[in-house]
Amino acid sequence: MTRYKQTGQSLKQRGAYWITRAGEIMDRYPIHILGVIVLFGLLLSTTIILADPPSMESGSTDSWWVISLNLIHGQGYSLCIPRYFPFCEIGNQTTAAREPVPVLLFALVAKLSNESLWAATAFELLIYLSVLICVYLLTLEWANRRAALIAAFLWTIYLPAVDLIPQVSGDLLGAFFVTFGMLFVLRSRKTNRIKDWVIAGAGLGLGVLSRSAILTIPAILMGGLIVERWRQGRNLLDIVKSSLILFGMASLIMLPWIVRNQISLGRPLLGSSLVGYNIFRQSYALTTDNYLHFIDGVDGAEAVQELLIERKKDLSGMENEAQMDVIYKAEAIKIIRSHPFKYMLSSSVF
Repeated sequence: MTRYKQTGQSLKQRGAYWITRAGEIMDRYPIHILGVIVLFGLLLSTTIILADPPSMESGSTDSWWVISLNLIHGQGYSLCIPRYFPFCEIGNQTTAAREPVPVLLFALVAKLSNESLWAATAFELLIYLSVLICVYLLTLEWANRRAALIAAFLWTIYLPAVDLIPQVSGDLLGAFFVTFGMLFVLRSRKTNRIKDWVIAGAGLGLGVLSRSAILTIPAILMGGLIVERWRQGRNLLDIVKSSLILFGMASLIMLPWIVRNQISLGRPLLGSSLVGYNIFRQSYALTTDNYLHFIDGVDGAEAVQELLIERKKDLSGMENEAQMDVIYKAEAIKIIRSHPFKYMLSSSVF
């Protein structure tokens, strides 16, 4: 027993030594290690890309990329995916299904690259590596170099992010902007410079216009800042100033998209017109016995067709995306209210 105990203590000592040694190396050569992490990320992502080359069937490429191509072809901000919006005939393809910042950037990439999906993938790879650097800087601002290097490495091996590289979407770009914005929020808490708060607000606003689900993050940050400064005993102006700057800058960034949607679709959509459809598609499962399974696009198309049959007397067939979004939301709420227990159970599972 003593022999085993001595062996265990020896292993612990060796482990402690190598952990300490690794920490010293990270402290001494942080930039070199970060460079190795970037190279590893480049190697990993290249392997994923070669194993799964970009195509129109990759992820949501058939929506993001198509809108970008329609823009450079002079067809406006338009899209036609009947399984989502069944009335998208010629003359009724104005869309808000995808947020504008990624679409505009990918339109530029398509214009410069002769519509090459490989160029779009290279751009996604650049964004992925940029997020890596932002994660490093964000963690460095919050903690120390060791934690920053570990966080950067964890992002590098985060496979759901790597899998996004061969497809055209706004997810990686949204991750970049929200990480960039949060970096400047942390920096602004130390400097309290208006310039830094403005940059933070701009980053968060661009994040929302890349993936509207990010909208909750600025709201939480602003609430947290107000609580933090209130607990510090500051005066009212100091309590709300930083949050007002964040809100004002983010709102200014988002305003053109809101106005465009009001003019084009008749509703001031803040994010995407896919929200109602997604809620309806997933709540549709509650009407079945197998309500815990994920409703994919095929099942979603069937749900939409059933809805059209049920509501055919109420629909003219001339509704635009924003009007259908309202219908989807109303139907989803109706289903959820009819099956509250199933809804709570499925929400807790997912």
